Amino acid sequence: MPSLLLPSPTLLDQSFPRTNEELKVISVSLSSMLELVYEGECGLLSTEALRDFVERFDWDRTGPYPLLMDIHRFLSQMLLYPSDYVFEVDVSGASGGMLHPTPTACSPRGLTGDWSIEAGKVLELHLRHSGLQDAHIGVACARAFAGEAKDTYASQVPAFPLVGPGDIGSLSDAYEWNVPSDIHQKSISFAEVRKNCFAIGATEVLLPKGSSHYMVKFARRPWPLDCNTDPVPERFLGQLEDITGYPLPVIKTALIYGALPSKRPKISSLRSTSQ
Repeated sequence: MPSLLLPSPTLLDQSFPRTNEELKVISVSLSSMLELVYEGECGLLSTEALRDFVERFDWDRTGPYPLLMDIHRFLSQMLLYPSDYVFEVDVSGASGGMLHPTPTACSPRGLTGDWSIEAGKVLELHLRHSGLQDAHIGVACARAFAGEAKDTYASQVPAFPLVGPGDIGSLSDAYEWNVPSDIHQKSISFAEVRKNCFAIGATEVLLPKGSSHYMVKFARRPWPLDCNTDPVPERFLGQLEDITGYPLPVIKTALIYGALPSKRPKISSLRSTSQ
């Protein structure tokens, strides 16, 4: 699963007049975000209250500002229709005691204060699971997604990283592997590896020729498996991390149970809107 982008208030809040130049930046930025989302590079995050920003759109203002129609169409695509790429988090379990800072360029008018409250609740839920050094949510900077210099926050308090298209890779996955809590204590037998290595991407197990070494074939490179070394030492299993791309706890779980473990959201109340 991908990391998640929380649209900034500049992108979400069209409840007050903006200049044509501002609307141009917002339109380009939303289009750029949607492209990344449809390519599977990231997901979009919202809450029930933030979705209301779009539903409160003032249709009477679109006449003099045709770009507003494009912006509303982008926002509707992003937040109002069920999608595998759009996620909503239930923030009812947050205390609401944190306010998230806003980017410097955000106008204090409109619904910016409401955004700060909602984003603060999401931040509180994130911090219950992991620190911001392992952030899986970033605030999408309108300027950066429009190809301009990235903005900064108006105040230096705990906040999700402000990101542009080039920063997506610095965010972690919004989901984590659901592995047994004692998996680090479990041993893996030769028989389990031979039988279940296909669950982590093996394509073939070649029988030994004049030795005790089987050869397990993967797309990246083969891996030797000695039938006389049972259980398989953890240092040997660790070699599979580079070959398969999976972390060791996931590899061990798959080799024991014959299938990759499921994934669960790091914030327990996070759900895809398609569910």
